[in-house]
Amino acid sequence: TSEASAFAILEEKAIAKGVRRITAVTGEAAQEALGEGKRLADSLAKIEAAKSLDEAATAALSKEVDAALMPAVAKSELRGRLDKLRKKMKKKQRGAAKEVVEALKAQIADSAKEAAAQGAKHCLVQAEDVDAKALQQALQVPAEVAVLVLATGAEG
Repeated sequence: TSEASAFAILEEKAIAKGVRRITAVTGEAAQEALGEGKRLADSLAKIEAAKSLDEAATAALSKEVDAALMPAVAKSELRGRLDKLRKKMKKKQRGAAKEVVEALKAQIADSAKEAAAQGAKHCLVQAEDVDAKALQQALQVPAEVAVLVLATGAEG
């Protein structure tokens, strides 16, 4: 063991019932694998510490973790942390989408009331960066006049 110096288990697989196969490295290769794990953990810590969540950086780091030659324990831990980060981003996106729907509902209701007050039979509402799902939810507002909503998609 003194000649092996560093030791890292890279992978563990089930081959048959009760039979496991591990892939491990020692020496310089193990030190490189441990270093790679530390580098990726540091990259993830920077992303987690950032005020705004960067979806592109998270996706790129996820691919990097999957392809990296690093200890299996570190890889599993990083994947778990990345999953938590993805869930946090989805929750934030849902909150933002809800705000967009509420703002659009208010805009539609205000335009309809204004048109009704002026004696018009219809009104036009323009919206930008709204996806189809948010638009459908926003159109559930009862209006006294016919409302036409022209919207551009969130993806262009």
